Amino acid sequence: MTQSLHYHFVTPEKLFASGEAEMVVIPGKEGVFGVMENHVPFVSQIRPGVIEIYQSANTISERIFVSEGYAETHGDHCTVLAEKLVNVKDIDPAKTEKELGDAKYALEHTSGEREKARAGKIIEITEAMLAASR
Repeated sequence: MTQSLHYHFVTPEKLFASGEAEMVVIPGKEGVFGVMENHVPFVSQIRPGVIEIYQSANTISERIFVSEGYAETHGDHCTVLAEKLVNVKDIDPAKTEKELGDAKYALEHTSGEREKARAGKIIEITEAMLAASR
């Protein structure tokens, strides 16, 4: 690896992953973006999707599902702060399908706006998680 980007993926509970890569591709709210060493500093919201870690130009070494959060880049560092991070290979489609069904049921059977918004967010995240697992 000629250039090296240091990355840190953090949830409220723990440091989920850290290491070095040639590039990290992140699902931003405004679109997917790649981060390499010497990237211009910025902060972006993240939408539910998959973070891909490239060890070389054509080699994805890891795929991590991210629910939502923020990414910050500065020089040779990239930090992702996320509510939920899961290795794509560890996603259980049956469990995720059940969570999706429960959230859809909650959306249909609740009257409060706050509860509807919460169920809608869970639906968005679990649908993205199912798509990542395929």
